Amino acid sequence: FVNPASVRCKNSVTPIGLGAKQAAAATIGADRSALHGWGYCALQDTLNDHLGRHFYRSCYIQGVVDFIFCFARSLYQ
Repeated sequence: FVNPASVRCKNSVTPIGLGAKQAAAATIGADRSALHGWGYCALQDTLNDHLGRHFYRSCYIQGVVDFIFCFARSLYQ
């Protein structure tokens, strides 16, 4: 079990639209993850909240298109 605090993830890929490849700043897929003080920044597809149950507390998530996406059951505080 690893739960580092205050991690920052930034994706500088800029294309939006048809033909653009997906490049998430972060993908979270472990079950029962707790993240505190993390930061995610990207123009498109910022946080891939993939699978599992997640708790985000005091996290900064910035994006323009599809900034939080996928199938996880998550709580943001």
